Amino acid sequence: MNNTVDPNKLKKAPFASSCFMGLGQILYLKQYVRGALFALVEVVMLCSIIFGTKKIIPANNSEYDYLKQVPETAELVEYLEDAEYSKLDSIMASRAKSMEKFFKNAAVKGLGDAAYKEIVDEAQDYKKEDKDAYKEALAEAKQAKADAIEEYTAVFADYDYSSLDEVEEASYEIIDYDDIYDKYTSISSKYDHKLAKVMAKMEAKKFDGAKKELLPEYKELVAEAKQNYKDSLAAIAEKNKQTVAELKNGYTEVLNLAKEGGAEKEDLRKLSVQYRKDLDAAEEQFSSDKVKARFAFEKELKDAFAVFDGNNEFDEHYDGCTLCKRAASNGKRTVMHRAWFKGPLVTSIIGLFTLGDRQNTTVTKFMDHSIFMMINGIFALVIILFFIFLYQLNINSARTAANKIIKNNKFPSLKESQNDLSQNSFATIGIAPSVVMIAIFSLIPLLFSALVAFTNYSSPDHVPPNNLVDWVGLSNFVTMFSTKVGGGEWAKAFGNAAVWTIVWAIFATFTCFFVGFFYAFVLQDKRVAIPSFYRTVYILPYAIPTMLSLFVWANLLNGTIGPINRTLQLIGLIEQPIPWLSNPNVAKFSLIFVNIWIGFPYSMILTTSSMTAISNSLYEAAVIDGATKWQQFKSITYPLVMFQLKPTLIMQFASNINNFGAVFFLTGGGPNMPQAGLTTTTTCGATDLLISWIYKLTMNTPSRYQLASVLSLLVFVVLVPFALYNFTRTKSFKEGEL
Repeated sequence: MNNTVDPNKLKKAPFASSCFMGLGQILYLKQYVRGALFALVEVVMLCSIIFGTKKIIPANNSEYDYLKQVPETAELVEYLEDAEYSKLDSIMASRAKSMEKFFKNAAVKGLGDAAYKEIVDEAQDYKKEDKDAYKEALAEAKQAKADAIEEYTAVFADYDYSSLDEVEEASYEIIDYDDIYDKYTSISSKYDHKLAKVMAKMEAKKFDGAKKELLPEYKELVAEAKQNYKDSLAAIAEKNKQTVAELKNGYTEVLNLAKEGGAEKEDLRKLSVQYRKDLDAAEEQFSSDKVKARFAFEKELKDAFAVFDGNNEFDEHYDGCTLCKRAASNGKRTVMHRAWFKGPLVTSIIGLFTLGDRQNTTVTKFMDHSIFMMINGIFALVIILFFIFLYQLNINSARTAANKIIKNNKFPSLKESQNDLSQNSFATIGIAPSVVMIAIFSLIPLLFSALVAFTNYSSPDHVPPNNLVDWVGLSNFVTMFSTKVGGGEWAKAFGNAAVWTIVWAIFATFTCFFVGFFYAFVLQDKRVAIPSFYRTVYILPYAIPTMLSLFVWANLLNGTIGPINRTLQLIGLIEQPIPWLSNPNVAKFSLIFVNIWIGFPYSMILTTSSMTAISNSLYEAAVIDGATKWQQFKSITYPLVMFQLKPTLIMQFASNINNFGAVFFLTGGGPNMPQAGLTTTTTCGATDLLISWIYKLTMNTPSRYQLASVLSLLVFVVLVPFALYNFTRTKSFKEGEL
């Protein structure tokens, strides 16, 4: 290869690398290692786009079982004898030889081992207790093995292994021994598959010959089926249009009459809600009619194909397509099938947009699964974005390398290229695994959770694979936030939950933090005796598992049999039990109070550790200047502690917004909201935070995954910018500046 540096040629390297990733670097820049890596990535990507995937879809489980089977050996032999297949005798002689070898060697040995093992297993019980008896059992087992081998050697010597009937009769001797029988089945299947491949190819050729005569009739029937399908869709669309128009006219007429009669706003709202329900029902009927029309079309196509019935004895569904020919070449049948020729990346992206099509099959594994298709599509998008980034990196590296070669007026040697790759790319190679892991385990789940908010993924009507999931745009957001949909119940529930979540986060964060701060400050005072004892006592609520503490508090605050109410009644402080957990406002107070008891020790520990790091010289100087205790706290203790713990405070606030355990284990989100039917419709209780409401929406029946995703997306969009903004504004974040 010419090593002369040609600047004009080198200037073409970036363009060549943009057309052929690695090849341009190898030919123009002589970057063999780097070019090979880029070329490999490009080849893999192109293969993923170009090479097709194919699928055989059985209509039901019986067809699926049929798909996996081949005809009986006798049927195959009879067919090939009639067809005068020249190699049949050779295959059958080889089969007889293999069967004879198996039965006279492997089967005999296996039966002898089985006889030995049976006696030895029975003797295991007294192996340690009676060694003499165990030795006798071993001797008996050896003799039994020898007898079994001798017996079956004689039995299997009498069979004619060239006869299919006698081979089958011989198999009855081993049918009770799974391991031995499996080996026999394996040998039999091996030769059956050989014969089936021959039969399938013969039948395919016979079908292709007859197809020419029957093709015009078949095409005519297919054209008729397509026209019928097109007419059906037009009729369904027209019917739906008329239904919608009738509903609209009826609603307008009733609405005008109601307004003239002076109807209340609530009555008008109910009319609007009913109208929307009727429209939704009409849309569902429209979708259902289209699916029925599609199934009817597929049935007509299947009936049209019936003109070829009997032209392929091996495979009744053979239609001469590429998929059928591939199956025939492997000795396999096809059932109802489809084939497409787009690579996995293309099909994944298409699946992300369509979320699957209804398949005319009852076999679950062959149905389109909308959720899996969405995940595969997201994964494909991430791969494509990674490829685009690598593609741009390849062009930039080619431009940089070309300029370097022109400057040095020489091409790098192989060793120089390897050194350059190892030194300059070390950081990229080092962080690449973590970036990939973050993409797979963080980015893809986040994108999936966000996209669910734009679908109708919910039970029981839209749970795959029995039902498909569809894109619905912003309808879930309208349902959640609009006061005009469903009587505004979802919007009211969201408003209550969102306001309470913010109130809870503020009180839960600042009460725990400043109560912990207070106790830490008090216990720092030298006038407090045995402060370590008090610290230990105060840490106990934090040391006990939170779930256990919340269960205990739930029992203590029980309105009927709770010890707190009963004690207060016994000492005469109250006459009626206090509804600690059954009144919405009191339950919220109880949550905040219990959270203080559980959470303040953590803040006390953090504050104590921060306060001990403050130099005593600051306090000594303050005393000399005549500062009071309050002034020392205000000017020294508080600013320095907050400097260190403000990021922690922000983290606690973000954590409390998603504090699922406190609500779930103490109140369970209850009690019900004061508005009638609000909790029943939305499952949101008076003390539910957004996170606990999300849990209920996904775990309760019916499950509303799409609405839970809307709430999750909202929490993410609000919380992440808030946390990042406040983190970056803290002094400790800004390189430790005071």
